[in-house]
Amino acid sequence: MNLLLTITILAWLGATGCSLHYLRLAGLAKKARRRPDASAECQPVSIVMAVHNQESALATCLPVILAQNYEAAFEVIVVDMNSDDNTLKLLERLEEENVHLHHTFCPGTARDISLSRLALTLGFRSACYEWVLILAPDVCPLSPDWLSGMAQSFTRDVDAVQGFAYYNHPHGWSGIRQHFFRLWQQALWMPWNVRFAPYRADDSCLAYRKSLFMSHQGFASSFSLRYGAATLLVNHNVRRKRMGLALATEARLAESQPDTQSWRNRQLFYMETRRHMRHACPYRLWYAMCLYGNFMWLPLAAFTIAHFHPHVYITLGLAAMWLVSVLTACASWHHMARVLGVRSYALLLPLLLPLVPWWDLSAWLRWRFESRKTFRKKFV
Repeated sequence: MNLLLTITILAWLGATGCSLHYLRLAGLAKKARRRPDASAECQPVSIVMAVHNQESALATCLPVILAQNYEAAFEVIVVDMNSDDNTLKLLERLEEENVHLHHTFCPGTARDISLSRLALTLGFRSACYEWVLILAPDVCPLSPDWLSGMAQSFTRDVDAVQGFAYYNHPHGWSGIRQHFFRLWQQALWMPWNVRFAPYRADDSCLAYRKSLFMSHQGFASSFSLRYGAATLLVNHNVRRKRMGLALATEARLAESQPDTQSWRNRQLFYMETRRHMRHACPYRLWYAMCLYGNFMWLPLAAFTIAHFHPHVYITLGLAAMWLVSVLTACASWHHMARVLGVRSYALLLPLLLPLVPWWDLSAWLRWRFESRKTFRKKFV
């Protein structure tokens, strides 16, 4: 009897500890805002954007980017991937008005390489400065000091810096689901990247050294894949403890919420990207522990209740332990969201977290029965 209760209590303590991992990202954000790195200087930056038929997104974000209050020099290089809307006209007009903006295009005769990777490679080769910041066209800085906030992390000790982007105004259940799933994953891989060999990255905002990019021949290890450029760039080439995070308040970016199909496609293509990742086993064990650790003690608790039935005090005690674990998880999640300055939805955590395995499984099943050619064509 005592042994069964002891095992149940130890399993509960482990599950409660798993729910506290959200505080790690909150701690990194507090540290970044409290003590900017003294070795960081305002270094010249080249911002590279690969676009395709995104005139409206560029009309929103480019004026904010070009109006940044930045002490050092910076340039914005927009690489057009054969757009057939008014993107080029918009770029030509803005380029005449601002000396920081330049644009180029991908040749239509390119073969055997993903257009998105070709566009980023052209951007890196055109960049004048050591730090190149890959920025998605559908994200927008929230502060005129965004570039200065990013530059706080451009130190001698790092080769890449991950920016923080989130869905600003989630709409409906689909928006809440997307917001939660993205933030939940960021709470796992962002602290991991800082401490261990980087596992993945977010192509919404990633700064990378041009010298390192040229030394390993850019995307040579994954040139034909359709998506996952930023993730594989970091995973294959950035060494342990050489990854930084830009979590200062002014460094945040807001991203437009994708429609449901686009979000599902992102999960699908991530499943293909995972096949090409290196040193993946430790992170996946950590992912599984944080995901399933919150629930693994519940079957043991149910068995304990059945074994001691109708012992009311043990039943009430286990129910109280479950309530404490749920409240602990909600409180740590809410604290993390508040520090990062994003919406929390903490009360929905007990409902949303059990859905994560289903979202992962559904993406894996779609990937499993999808044609391999889908992931390797030259499509934009």
